[in-house]
Amino acid sequence: MTTLGPRLSKLRIGVIVDAEGPLNSWDARFIRNLRADPRFDLVSVYGGARAHVARKPALELDGIPRGYTGIVDVIVNLGRNLPTSEISEVARFGVWSLEQCDRLLGRADVAAYRDSFKRRPVIAVDIIARGGMAGDRRAIARAQFNRDAYLQDQQAAACEKAVALMVHHLKRLAITGAFPEEPEAGPIVPPVSESVASFARVGFAKIGGIARGIGKRVQRTFGKQPMRWSLFVGHGSPGREALQQAAEIKPAQGEFWADPFLIERRGKTYVFYENYVYAEQRGKISVGVLDGNRLDVLGDVLKLDTHLSFPFVFEHNADVFMMPEMSERRRLDVYRAVNFPRTWTLHATAFNGRSLADPVLFEDRGQWWLFANISETPFEDHCNELHVFAVDGPALKRIVPHPLNPVVVGSDTARNGGRIVRSGDKLLRLSQRNTDGVYGRGLQVMDITRLDMEGYDERLVEQFDHTVQRGLIGLHHLDCCAGAFIFDGCRKFG
Repeated sequence: MTTLGPRLSKLRIGVIVDAEGPLNSWDARFIRNLRADPRFDLVSVYGGARAHVARKPALELDGIPRGYTGIVDVIVNLGRNLPTSEISEVARFGVWSLEQCDRLLGRADVAAYRDSFKRRPVIAVDIIARGGMAGDRRAIARAQFNRDAYLQDQQAAACEKAVALMVHHLKRLAITGAFPEEPEAGPIVPPVSESVASFARVGFAKIGGIARGIGKRVQRTFGKQPMRWSLFVGHGSPGREALQQAAEIKPAQGEFWADPFLIERRGKTYVFYENYVYAEQRGKISVGVLDGNRLDVLGDVLKLDTHLSFPFVFEHNADVFMMPEMSERRRLDVYRAVNFPRTWTLHATAFNGRSLADPVLFEDRGQWWLFANISETPFEDHCNELHVFAVDGPALKRIVPHPLNPVVVGSDTARNGGRIVRSGDKLLRLSQRNTDGVYGRGLQVMDITRLDMEGYDERLVEQFDHTVQRGLIGLHHLDCCAGAFIFDGCRKFG
């Protein structure tokens, strides 16, 4: 195993950016992340791939030395060209670049569209290391991101999302001192040629988007709503066959229902769920009681002037708490029931100024953990980063971020899809699979194989997709309680 060696207390990093023009938003955010982390020593920023590390850099930022001599640990290439061998030789772990289909990420606009042209389910981004201990070329990490609905945004979105991937693996290198192992991933798909036909496909894709918009307006004329979520209830263990036999609970007219959570109280099984009202264009939290395969709606329990969803409910010390998603308010609130199930009071507030989605809180072997999906990009996309915090419980007075945050990067696994539970000797996390340009395409059961303040790992155990019920295009949430299970499913129109 290749390690940093005992003499280094920080990871010495150099960064290559384009020599001309200002830093773009993702380059600037990456550099801010490095400068804010005490594990990193950002030695210099170089403009242009041909800059020599021992010379005066072409670009400087306040507080970064003008130059230095000697070996560095990693050089991160954010420029548009591959580095020269001269640069690669002075980084002991090589020059790391973000690449898509064997091209530098962000190099060509048309290349950014190729995955959409071929209808691939995800946009795959790799970290490739060259030089130093890496040799000529080594893939050391991969993340997969959902296709963007608008092709012109896809390249910028991929660059913004990939920042977290690079930061995460630099943190791993700083903590472990071990060169990352090559990820288990399929072969890199060769790029398509940048031909007239490629530009034509871009045009047809835009025309298709216009046509879909017209189709939605026609459907609304006949009383149907796009992307309508319903609830499905079943009994027993939630395997694939049981999900296929689950009964649908259709939402009221003008609403969709999603993100259901179950809790048993006084012999009754209650369902808390997101109740999205199309006319108001935001969600509220409602509650009902399960009666067999029927839901008896009791009414609303929480309604604000901003969108609410994901009403995670749980018990602790005979109290019932609810921690809904309220990312639009840029904070996290915990409520306590004072007259269950309808009346709640604010119990705690945390993460002021940060945009959290789908937060879940749980205690495992005496330690409380908070898992949440945090958006750190201008696209306000919560599907790509899973952050973990050690906390003191529902009061959220002590919050310690995991040193590897975000611990999971990629829209195919990062976003939470329900509560986290211990099943025997396994700690299981439900995660969304956001692929194919669809939010909530499928649902996965992840076995958390390591959870402590030095590391985090998980592996896929089981996967459910939209085909479990006829006519669905997605499902992204499941919960179990008292011998019953409930999940949500989305139809293109309903």
